[in-house]
Amino acid sequence: MPNIAEADRREIEGKKIDKLNNVIDVMRKYDLLNDLGGGIYDELHTLRKFRNKVHIQDDNRDVPRDEAAALTPARCAWSLGLCATVLGFLGQKFPRPADVAKYVEPFHLPDA
Repeated sequence: MPNIAEADRREIEGKKIDKLNNVIDVMRKYDLLNDLGGGIYDELHTLRKFRNKVHIQDDNRDVPRDEAAALTPARCAWSLGLCATVLGFLGQKFPRPADVAKYVEPFHLPDA
């Protein structure tokens, strides 16, 4: 990532990040998403709580136990929009290096 100092990049690379919580916290530590506003990390943590409800069936006080109540159409639209915003931002601010282009196509999020 050319936009991050080499020492910071090495520190991130050396960490074992297993959970979405840790990924969000590392992005906050290095101010990777600050241009999207100060609340972006809290929004991602909110998304993480709903994702954990579905993905690992995690019970928590922030998400209703009833999935129909938790995953309303409005909340699904919000989560998709948040993901599209973050992915679009990261793709523009931290594009893949040119030498990787022969291995992967540019990422395009399909319209929902």
